[in-house]
Formats: sequence, structure tokens, C-alpha cells
Amino acid sequence: MRIDHERPAPDTEAHVIAPLILTLPDGRRLTARKWSLSGIRDAILTGEDLTDARLMIPFQGIEVGFPVLLNPSADGTFWAFEGLTGRQREALGLFYRNLMTGKMAATDEVITALDTPVDLVPMGETDEEKAVGMAKVKPRALRVVWNLVYYTLLLAVVGGYLGSLVWKRLDHVPLSNARYVAPYVELAAPNAGFVAQIVAADQTAVTAGALLILMTDPEADAGLADVRGLITQAERRLADVEARQNAHLAGRAAARAAAADPDQFDAGVSVLPGDFHDIRQRLEQDARMIALELRALRAERGRLRDRARALEVLAPASGRVDRVLVAQAAYQRVGTPLLVFETDAPRRVLGWLDASEAAHVWQGMRASVRYSVSGETRTAAATVTAIEAGTDPMRPDAYGLVVHLELAGLTLADTRALLPHNAAVEVRLHRDLAQRWFGIGD
Repeated sequence: MRIDHERPAPDTEAHVIAPLILTLPDGRRLTARKWSLSGIRDAILTGEDLTDARLMIPFQGIEVGFPVLLNPSADGTFWAFEGLTGRQREALGLFYRNLMTGKMAATDEVITALDTPVDLVPMGETDEEKAVGMAKVKPRALRVVWNLVYYTLLLAVVGGYLGSLVWKRLDHVPLSNARYVAPYVELAAPNAGFVAQIVAADQTAVTAGALLILMTDPEADAGLADVRGLITQAERRLADVEARQNAHLAGRAAARAAAADPDQFDAGVSVLPGDFHDIRQRLEQDARMIALELRALRAERGRLRDRARALEVLAPASGRVDRVLVAQAAYQRVGTPLLVFETDAPRRVLGWLDASEAAHVWQGMRASVRYSVSGETRTAAATVTAIEAGTDPMRPDAYGLVVHLELAGLTLADTRALLPHNAAVEVRLHRDLAQRWFGIGD
């Protein structure tokens, strides 16, 4: 058995006898009483201009209206609905079903009917649109070749970029807290005293042993002056005793002739107090005492001179004074920093590594140092000169490796001009895996 569901023809569709209002543009309202979902069959519409008419559906106490297009039949007895939207058909169908079943339409049903989605718009292309679109499409073979080339290049770019990152991670060892380090020496006061003279000002170039700052100790200076005075007096006294000795020895022949026992005189024996040899012995004893006193005074003078010379701050090597830390005539305690001195040695790079990298770095390892000059980034080659175990001053809580590097191709003047002390710098150590594994590279 075959069952076909077909919509009834307008002539066979059941008509209801109920008011359906048409509002004309001139404001008149026509009430049609015989109609169906297909159209209106009522002689009241005969001869009327139904252009721009509105159909009013009288629900309980409210009217739902919308524009309607009515197409009259050839015999002028039936006016069919045309171009009704989904919401309009649903509202009209609800009113029709309620009349056919004798049930009043509830408010929520009216709202549901009005909320029915609009008619779906077909999304397919027409033949004309397809023809226009295909006219702009390249041949399939060309599209295949283009897509292969495009995605191959894209894969090469992305793969190359990611591969370079992986290779750099394997081949490079970055240093942490890398910075420039200048060969600074801090010179302190050797003893307490006053700054008598600042000989070398800031940025003054000097040679090794040059006087930089002269300090004085008033107590030592006064003691040195006293000792010098005592030495002068002792020297005069010694000269006087020696002169008396010489004058006394000049009368030796006369004293021997007057001696009672010439043999004892020749032996230098004093027979009576006040004789020749007694006076000679006393003069010699006075000379020895003054000489001993003079020796002690000269030793004290040397000690005080050394103390004064110790207050001379000298250059430990050839270099320059970076900055003076004290003022003229200021009193300084022993150990107080006086100035910062930079020796004539190139500035180095210092960095830190975790102890786990100990097997990956070695002395003589190549490195690249990136620094900035007036906003321009430059790269310089460097070499690892020393590797020490210890803590980095920038990370006192971490113990690892302190790496020292020297820059190549930069003179002493270049390093001082381009590498400020303690400035941060980017450093990468090169493991040279390509050369070690495959023999590629220098």
C-alpha cells in the first residue's frame, strides 16, 4: 500500500466562516467571512483595490496585522494569498486551526506564532554565480603546484626558525649577570693623617711609582724636627770632643818626656788622676757616649722619615686616577679609601654559570659579546681566560662558576671608551658542536 501526503487544492480546502479583516489604504475595513489558508472567497472583495492592503487577524481582544498580497482568480471569486512569510503563515494558521477545532488561542500560542523564524534563505549558488566564480579559478594543476611550493616554503621557514633556536640552545651557553669589569685598585690611607696635597686629579694618567696624594702627620713631623735638632747638637758635641782629643794627643811627646816611668806611659797606663792617659781615656769615653747617642738619634730620624714616606700614596702601576675620594686638608683614619686607581690593563668581561654547566665550558673557549654604542648593537669576539668556582657578587646566594673573558680586537683606549665598568652585557659561549662533530667551520 502506498500513501502520499499532498496539500489539498484551494478548491477542496475547508473554508471557515469567521471574520477576517482587510484594511484598505483609504482606511476602510472590509470583513471577509469565508476564507481558508489558501485565500479568501468572499464577494465583499469584488471590485475593491486591494493594493497595499493589510490583513488583520482578530485574536481574543487583540488584532495581529501585516501587509498582504492577494492574487484574484480568473472568475473573480477567489483571492489567493501570495508571498506570506513564515511568521505570517504561522499566525494565520494558528487562527485557522483554533476556528476549526473550536478552541480559543492562548496568549503564549500567539507569541509563539509571532516568534516563528523567518523563511530560510537558500544558500546554494545559482548557475550564473557558479559560472562567474569558476571563470576566476586557475587550472587545477597550477593550483596544486602553487600550493605545494607555498607550503614547502612555509615549512622551510618555520622549520628553519625553530631549528635555529634548538641549535642555538645546544651550541651556545649563555652567561648570567655578565658585565664589564675594569682593573680598579682602591688605594687607602696607610696611616692616620691629613691630606696635605692631591697631586693627581681625576682621569690623570701616571706612571708606576708616581706620587698621587701626599699626607702628613703633625705628631710625626714635630718628632722628626726635634730629632733633627738633637742630632745637630750631638754632632756639635762630638766634634768638640774630637777637637779636644786631637789637641790632647798633640801634647803626647811632651807628656812622655815629663813622665816618671816612660814604659808605663807607652803602655797607656794612667799613673795619677789628671795625667795624660787619664784625660785621654775620659775624652775617648765622652766621644763613645756621644757617638752612641748620635746613632740612636739617627735611627729615630730614619724611623720618622719612613713614617712620613709611608704617608705618600704612590701609583702601584702605570695607569690613571679614576676618581679621588677625599678633599684637601681633610683628616683620614688609617685604612680610609683615598682614591680609585685603574691600571693600564684592558677591561674584561665577567659572568656567572650554574655549576651544572661545568662540563660544557673550558679555558680558551670562544665567546661572543654583544654591546651597544650610541644605540647601535655591536658584537665582539672574546676568549675564556679563567674559570673559578665561587659565588657571583650579583647572586651571593648561589654557588657556581665565575667565568673571566678577554675581548679581542679592542685596544686599551677602546675598552675604556666603549665598556663602562659594571655595565651589563650579553655573552654567549660557543661549544662549536658543528666543528667538533662534523668538522664544519674554522
